[in-house]
Amino acid sequence: GGEAEWQALRVACGRPFPDAELTREINPLEAGLYHTISFSKGCYLGQETVAKVNGAPAPKQRLLGVRLDGPALPGTALFADDDGGARAGVVTSMLSCGTGLVMIRSAVGTAGLRVRSAPDELGVVRRGTALEVPFASRSEAQSAGPREQVGVVAGGGTPAPSAVDAKALAAAADAAAAEGVRKAAKLVEMQARFEAFKAKTAKAGGGPPPAG
Repeated sequence: GGEAEWQALRVACGRPFPDAELTREINPLEAGLYHTISFSKGCYLGQETVAKVNGAPAPKQRLLGVRLDGPALPGTALFADDDGGARAGVVTSMLSCGTGLVMIRSAVGTAGLRVRSAPDELGVVRRGTALEVPFASRSEAQSAGPREQVGVVAGGGTPAPSAVDAKALAAAADAAAAEGVRKAAKLVEMQARFEAFKAKTAKAGGGPPPAG
């Protein structure tokens, strides 16, 4: 194994990485790291910000996977692939096969959102779908055969050919399974809170104007 193999497994499992999904602009909860945060511990650096995000109906943005029809460099802007074309988020990690990690704005959509990339230097636009993570599943890993060629697209670089052992991918899927179930339940709860908040806001906005 090597760096490319490790990065491919990391993306498959939806694990955030420093300077990619772990930056000053991304709150740990937006990156799905609820299991790493204490909500009962005493004062610690960043506690107020974390508590604010946890108390909101939904985070401003959250980490999702994406499958595009080709690779897009990290930092590439993403837009909803519809008539509105709202700014949806940004690519944070990408493999040469077009599978990667993205930060998607909660106000625009969640898993299942069809997205398109900003044009690259050659004017190429990539299209695909935002997905829940982890990508890795034992059935997918086993159906891929003994080894599958993949590569990591580094910022400004070219795809680096590499190989990922399908057994390792299956093992990573097993390790992520329990965490994935817990995260999915939390995300369902957050989505419900967000929808309730939107409904309450819409109702408040549609009420009669104040007397005066």
